[in-house]
Parts: sequence; structure tokens; C-alpha cells
Amino acid sequence: MHFAISFLRAVSYLSTAFGWLWVAMLVTPRLVESGFFEFFIQTPPEASQPTAITVSQSPILLAVAAVVTVIMIVLSIVILWQLPKKVSKTGHQVTHHFSGAILPVLTHHKKIPKKKRQILSERLVVYIRLVLIVLPLIGVVFLPASENLDYSVGLIVSGLLAFIASLSILLEYLGVSLQTRFKA
Repeated sequence: MHFAISFLRAVSYLSTAFGWLWVAMLVTPRLVESGFFEFFIQTPPEASQPTAITVSQSPILLAVAAVVTVIMIVLSIVILWQLPKKVSKTGHQVTHHFSGAILPVLTHHKKIPKKKRQILSERLVVYIRLVLIVLPLIGVVFLPASENLDYSVGLIVSGLLAFIASLSILLEYLGVSLQTRFKA
């Protein structure tokens, strides 16, 4: 049961991250077209004529290139394998840290019992996660239509990511409540 809850948490955080990346992917071309990044782009200096360099293909050079290629493929697989766990762990830490920072403000810095603090903290984490899911969807709704991508496609993808994240949060908390109910 713990594995299922962790898996659902990872799916939720990954869907949320992909939702934000989707919005960034939709906004970035518009920012480039509007000239927003012109300030950051430096004009390259005058380039001189390039000279052609010839390299002989020795067996040692080909072996080194093959080894580097294999290392890069293995590193990519390892990184992609560990990415969901890292995203889930980092997302969990960030939302709980944010919840811990907001909780005293919500309670007006009054002393509350530990059990009530824990319940409020968990509810706050759920609300924070839901806000982080809904914000990219709202951003896509208010984006103007693009020439390159149909408006409905952007909205459907963003809605699907928000739905997957919301459903996984719901199933995660149902699993947690079932686990605590049968433990007690």
C-alpha cells in the first residue's frame, strides 16, 4: 500500500511539473516573437573565415567516441530512472516547507495542539498542491490563440495533465485514509 501511495504522489507531482512545462512551452515562442529576450541576446562579433581542420579516423578515436556515447546513454537512462523519485521527493519537501511557513500565519501565531497542527498542515498541503495544479490550466485558458498550435489542443493537454494530477491526489489521499483506518 505504501508503494501505491508513493507512486500516486510521484504521478501527481510529475503531472503538475509537466503542466507547468506545457505552459512554459506555450508561452516561450510568444515571448521570443515579442522581443522579450532581445535584451539578453548579445550580438556576436565579426567572424573570420573558418579554416577546415581535417582529422584522421583512427581506431582509437572511434573507440573513445563509442565509449563516450555508451556512457552518455547509460547516464541518460539512470537520470530518467531516478527523475520521478527525485521530483516526488522535492515536491513533497517544497509543499511541506511552504505549508510550515504559512501555518503560523493562518493560526495567527497561536499555540495549537500537535494533532490539530498536523491536520491543518496536511489540508494546507492538499490546497497548495491543488493550486499548483490549477494555475497552469488557468494560464492556458487565458493565453491567446497561437498560429502554430490550435487553442483546443493546448487546453486539452493542460486539462488532461491537471485531471491526472488531481485524480492521483484524490487516490493518494484515499489510500492514506484507508491505510490509517486499517492500521488503527
